[in-house]
Amino acid sequence: MYFIFLSKTRNKPIWVKVFYFTGIGLTTSGLIAGEKQKGWEAAIGMGMIAVAYIYETFIFSKNK
Repeated sequence: MYFIFLSKTRNKPIWVKVFYFTGIGLTTSGLIAGEKQKGWEAAIGMGMIAVAYIYETFIFSKNK
C-alpha cells in the first residue's frame, strides 16, 4: 500500500506539493489569528489549495 501511494506522488510536479503545504500553513495561521488581523492568509491559503487540487485533478490527469 505504501508503495502505491509513493508511486502516485512521485509523478506530481513539485510546485503542486508546495502549493498544498503553503496553502495549509496560510489557512491554518489565518484561522488561528481570527479577528485580530485582516485575515488575508485564510483566503489566499484556500485559493492555493484549490488551484493545486484543480490542476492535479483535471489538468495533470489529462496530460498522462
